[in-house]
Amino acid sequence: MRATTLLLSALVPMLSLASEAEAQVTISIGDAEVMEGDSAAENVILSFPLTLSGVPTKDTSVRFSTAPITATANIDFAFVSNVLVTIPAGQTTGVAQVPIIEDLVVEPDETLSVTLSSPSNAFIGVGTATGTIVDDDDAVPQIPALGPLGGLLLAAALLLSRRRRVPPH
Repeated sequence: MRATTLLLSALVPMLSLASEAEAQVTISIGDAEVMEGDSAAENVILSFPLTLSGVPTKDTSVRFSTAPITATANIDFAFVSNVLVTIPAGQTTGVAQVPIIEDLVVEPDETLSVTLSSPSNAFIGVGTATGTIVDDDDAVPQIPALGPLGGLLLAAALLLSRRRRVPPH
């Protein structure tokens, strides 16, 4: 009985060290950027990198939610809440994906935040990241004296001039 007690007392600290090492793994999220896109057929996704500080022996999971900064939820990006991402044992990276809603509106670049919560088999390191939706729509050319309307008039005039070419005599 005494040998068993000694053996168990020697193993307990080793098991405890393994648990502590696993428990000290942190999961962090990084910033992301994507071009907005022009149509829903493009399926633009804003991908936030998730990184573990060590190699886990168990699956690691975390939940994430989005919040608007200058972008508008469900107009510029799909609002998501409490979405689960799992990083398999032995891997150190994952991705939190946020769908982008494309449009043809000329606007400044827009931002949103993603916040991590409810980790499993890790602690949260960096828990919030910023995503930037880069506008890719072209502005209508402007003629200073006429403003935006001047650009439209110029485009119409160029289009009409191409159509009214008269063949030489």
